[in-house]
Amino acid sequence: MPRIPEAEMPSVEVHKFGGGVLSSKEHYRRAAAIVKNLSAEGKRIVAVVSAKNGVTNRLISMIESAAQKKPLNGMLEELGRLRQEHEQICSGSAPKDSFDKVFGEMKAILTKVHRKGKFVARQYDNFVSRGEELSALALSTHLPDFSISKPEQFIMTRGRHGNAAIDLRRTKPPLYNSILPGFYGGTRFSRIPFLRKFASRKLVGRGGTDLSAAAAGLALNADQMVFWKDNLLASANPKDVGAEKVAYYGQVPRRVAEEAAAHGASIFHHHAIAIAANSRAEIRVKDINKPEGNGTLLSTQEGKPDGKLPIIIARQDEQSIVSIEGSGFVANPGVVVHIKQALAKAGISFDVVGTGERMYAFSIDSSEQERAKKALEPAIRKLNKIFHETGNPFEMKATRGYSLIGVIRENVAHHELQQKIGNAFHSAKVSPEMVSIVGHSASYLVESSDAQKVVKALHQTLVENK
Repeated sequence: MPRIPEAEMPSVEVHKFGGGVLSSKEHYRRAAAIVKNLSAEGKRIVAVVSAKNGVTNRLISMIESAAQKKPLNGMLEELGRLRQEHEQICSGSAPKDSFDKVFGEMKAILTKVHRKGKFVARQYDNFVSRGEELSALALSTHLPDFSISKPEQFIMTRGRHGNAAIDLRRTKPPLYNSILPGFYGGTRFSRIPFLRKFASRKLVGRGGTDLSAAAAGLALNADQMVFWKDNLLASANPKDVGAEKVAYYGQVPRRVAEEAAAHGASIFHHHAIAIAANSRAEIRVKDINKPEGNGTLLSTQEGKPDGKLPIIIARQDEQSIVSIEGSGFVANPGVVVHIKQALAKAGISFDVVGTGERMYAFSIDSSEQERAKKALEPAIRKLNKIFHETGNPFEMKATRGYSLIGVIRENVAHHELQQKIGNAFHSAKVSPEMVSIVGHSASYLVESSDAQKVVKALHQTLVENK
């Protein structure tokens, strides 16, 4: 049989639909229409889906309530409402057997957790991942010619439950013309036939569906990855500055988009861009309300796409400042290594860093504050043991109530731009608690009550008056 030239092979595309664009039956119908049209053109498609909007938080609330031994009947009633909602977004009849199986397993997990008054990480991952599974089942009723690729068999993970990551080296290409639930993967045993029943699901973190899509695209050697949103990549969140004032970009360098996402821009998980960057795929963000448009291309080229230098102002709320003080910092850079190693071991990432002669401080997501303190306590004890002769032990403090503001642009450290940023803070009458300039991003930590005021001032100075 003659070999088909690669240039004539049907293109392979991965399309990711997040919870923000999957809220109703009409939304699922719209996503299915996009996939059908692409498939009709002869393209080989993998549709990666998040849970229906709001479902993941409801599942987390349910399993946490079960562990607190709240009335079980209330949780089972909520489970019934969840089933009814998913049946309503299906096209035609819901897949009864599949729904019976999924909801039966969810009920069994809740009942067991409620009886014991606690859950283990394996149960948590197994339960919370069901939102994506149900979403895929619902979408499959709109796409009867598409199969479902089970993540346990394709998206391989490493690490423990509760702190797992996608293992890109061992991840397998999902099936063409299939729907892949995002947010979770399987263990190394999941593709070994006689051990498959022992395979367990592992969540890969919030925003994990973006990671699933990027990993699938890399494994498939996809030609294109498309992340469907309810808007395009913009200069700021329209809710902060007003929809009529934001600038929408047709093209943005990948590094700028990645750092904007890391600072809270509502694009997708910043690690997803890093994963996708290892592939040959063209990466786009598209507006699901305008599927015929080109969207925003995440370019591999630096410089001025579209004839202008894109600038993005991003905001990430619910941040905490963790500071460690002690005389041992003086002339002892190795002290910082102990701190970083403790955080890395716990899988906790941090953002803006502030240093002083007797202090090292950093910002983290407030949801990680207690875990960070717990991870750092052994390191603090070790440091106090090493530097006990100073008579000034290391002390740790953690304070909530901050927001991380990022100004992301190529050559962000340029003195003229920094002067404009300083003027914006002056006009907002706000002084940042901490400042960090790394790569394409300038990061500023401010009190949460001042965050929107700062974003507006920065946007007006850097974008509107440009």
